[in-house]
Amino acid sequence: METAGEIHYEAGSLRKLYPRDCEEVFDSYVSLCSKYKVTMASENGTLEEYLARLRADRAGLPAVRIENDVWRVTLFPAQGGKVIDMLYKPTGRNLLSALERHTLDVGTFEEWGERGHDHRGPVEAAANGDSVTLTRTLDDGSTIVRTLTLCPDDTGAVRCATTITHRGEEPKEYQTKVHPEFHTATTKKDTSIIAVYIRDDDGWKQFNQNWGIYDGPNAGLLRTAAGGAYAYFNHEARFGVRVTYDPAQYAEPRLWWNSDRELVNLELMTRAVKLKHDESFSYAYEFEYLGRPPGTV
Repeated sequence: METAGEIHYEAGSLRKLYPRDCEEVFDSYVSLCSKYKVTMASENGTLEEYLARLRADRAGLPAVRIENDVWRVTLFPAQGGKVIDMLYKPTGRNLLSALERHTLDVGTFEEWGERGHDHRGPVEAAANGDSVTLTRTLDDGSTIVRTLTLCPDDTGAVRCATTITHRGEEPKEYQTKVHPEFHTATTKKDTSIIAVYIRDDDGWKQFNQNWGIYDGPNAGLLRTAAGGAYAYFNHEARFGVRVTYDPAQYAEPRLWWNSDRELVNLELMTRAVKLKHDESFSYAYEFEYLGRPPGTV
């Protein structure tokens, strides 16, 4: 049920389709769980929640897709605007692995509400050509408006911009984590193959040598660099991603790298800002496909 089905997009919906010899697996699983009174599907998930997700996958989930000659991007409004597909058409390389994994839980791109707002739950999505605007309205009338725009040129950039406007009567603090789970396409731990770079005043420097999943000896270089860009690059497969941003809008960039899961998260933590009624805070960043290491011509 997890790996045999393939996720297909059609007419504003994503569905998981199974090969003919697997069509009865779901019904058999439900029957056996009922017979043996199974209540938990995993250590932390109930059977009811798991079956609801599988039924939704089979029935089809509303999705929004935008594309141009360079990019194809697909997202779910019902899951906070979660992006599950970032295909770079000139090379056929998908920077996210959700579709390859046949799952919507790993290998995605989201913005997480760390303070002041919750990123889960539905958003309103309005697509207009090569851009889509995602609007979340909070209980007090505050809004979080995200826009993703596909650049129509060979720079290969996806431009993202978000504005938080506070409508509550009392001031509130907001903070967001930009959370892309980029696909590295390798399980190798060799940092001469998977290299992560930060740009500072002296140019590009690799910093992920001897890196653990959450931290490494050169983490200080990542947190103090003020060059407004960092990147990863697979030197075997010859591709990567550069993230550019305005350092004034962010508290720090963060790296999470798990070679076993073929993921590298080039995260950005925005500044924590306290907004009064009708005040706003905006931040922006770009993802750019790399066909060569950063800083090379």
